[in-house]
Amino acid sequence: TIAFWRRSGMVLSGMAFLSIAAFASAFLAETTSPTSPQSPAGVTPDVPSPDFVLIGPGCSQGGPGGFCTAVSGNTAVVALAEDFDTQQAGRVCAYFWDGASWVTDGVLQGLDSELGTAFGQTIAASGDRVVVAAPNADMYFGAVYVFRRIGPSNWSQEQKLVALDGSAGRGFAQSVAISGNCIVVGAPSDSSLVANAGSAYPSLPT
Repeated sequence: TIAFWRRSGMVLSGMAFLSIAAFASAFLAETTSPTSPQSPAGVTPDVPSPDFVLIGPGCSQGGPGGFCTAVSGNTAVVALAEDFDTQQAGRVCAYFWDGASWVTDGVLQGLDSELGTAFGQTIAASGDRVVVAAPNADMYFGAVYVFRRIGPSNWSQEQKLVALDGSAGRGFAQSVAISGNCIVVGAPSDSSLVANAGSAYPSLPT
């Protein structure tokens, strides 16, 4: 489940994580300014009821919804953690703000993703592109899947990014970011240059 708050008359923007509930539900709240005062230590902020609550396909309270989230413009994506009890691989649910409500906009899964790859551990979005990290893919070498929206509820996998010099244990795809056409993939355990210094791999979609 994912809950949204927004100001009246404004589409979601400038979002920041507020809290993650026990059910792995992701709660997003719009920040009023970059210098918004923080609540005093030990004081729980007065959080209003959300404007919208989204529940991913096949999700239930206590289920895998809200494992990781990202928002870009009118698009929100929510990763659903893999579920070993039901043998369900990780997947990412997309939603689109149509001006009045959030509507489902497809489910993203890698063409070769499977249970145990941690697909969706980290996700990022920019415009019509969504990148999904699977750090345990390919025998723990790690991979990042690049998706692009080509129509309503229609997403296409553009690429699968892997490190050309990769090896198991480097942590490739532990983190990922995208801005426009530029994608950067983190490998925090990479020791190829300096022991445990980590590295970042930039990439441009073809």
